[in-house]
Amino acid sequence: MASVRGILKRLSGSDSPTDAPRADAASASSIEPKSLANAPANAPANAPANAPANGLAEGHSRDGFHQVYQGVERSFFFLCGHPRSGTHWMQSLLNLHPRINIQGEYHFEMLYGGLWQFEKHDWHLGHYDPMREVARRNMQRLVRECMLTTVNLRPDADVIGDMTPREVFQMLPGAPTIHLIRDGRDVCVSWTFHQLRIDNELITREPWKRDMLALLDLLKADPKHFEKHPEQLLTSEPWVRHVARVWATRARRDEFAKGRYARAELDGKVLEVRYEAVHADPEAQRRRMYEFLGVNPDEAAPIDANPLAKPGFDGKGQGATSFYRSGKRGDWENYFTPDARRWFTEEAGQMLVALGYESAGSEWDTRAAKSSALGGGGHP
Repeated sequence: MASVRGILKRLSGSDSPTDAPRADAASASSIEPKSLANAPANAPANAPANAPANGLAEGHSRDGFHQVYQGVERSFFFLCGHPRSGTHWMQSLLNLHPRINIQGEYHFEMLYGGLWQFEKHDWHLGHYDPMREVARRNMQRLVRECMLTTVNLRPDADVIGDMTPREVFQMLPGAPTIHLIRDGRDVCVSWTFHQLRIDNELITREPWKRDMLALLDLLKADPKHFEKHPEQLLTSEPWVRHVARVWATRARRDEFAKGRYARAELDGKVLEVRYEAVHADPEAQRRRMYEFLGVNPDEAAPIDANPLAKPGFDGKGQGATSFYRSGKRGDWENYFTPDARRWFTEEAGQMLVALGYESAGSEWDTRAAKSSALGGGGHP
């Protein structure tokens, strides 16, 4: 939420996001070309506002993930991963490159959910072409134009990205996707701290409500309580099982979706990036991402240029109550009790092995196999 407020303030030039100008019904349907005074530096000085770029007129697209805007052909890409997997960190790393402008969170999957409802039943007109094709084409245009609303944050950038913690999904045909993966046990620790920090409705659900509210009281009384007593953080069995199950389910869906890309059933390409690998060698991993997006890695600013691009958000608040809580590799070992290990293993052990975080035949694999034979961990 803090980053969203910051983007709105920068776009509107006001001190409050509520002061941002609102488009009327006539202008809200499309993005109008900017005046020549607002044209990017690489546009011809004598070109009109709607001058063609690469043979295309303003607003036109040669495929699903390019569109001419302010006289420049922009391309689009997506960064996704499970919540608390480091997507905000990757956003900061990517934005060190002058050609990249990635903002978030857009959550276009919510719009696509409506499109699926529109076309899924054979008694809906939207189920059939040409209406279905028109709806999909305009959904893609909506996604592109929403992303283009942030161009003025970095007018010279021509590679426009969306950072949203979500599953792998084709938003625009042909558009590249960077998929970030993190050890589910570290996700569990970070996600638990995050939910306690924001005191959100999720922690008040049954069957973990009483457990989580008790943990919240401890955190409010002493923000460093779990640094002193890490063994108390993951004491709620239903909560740990829930987080493990959600992480494993999403991971399976992501692997299935990436398989469809690999078999060319979906149009585009996916780069898998491991959170742990970026921690170990951020320079090498950001170079991989820049090359994947077709930009020259040597043009990027040094990592020291932005504290939020450094591993662990160096120089930013890192406590349990900070959004930018310091991320670490293997930090889960400080918080997982024997019970928490068992609960997580029974729900997600097989996925830890499948992703290479644990080896076949380890305690995680054996317990997961036993749990599967018994029909799961016992929590619906």
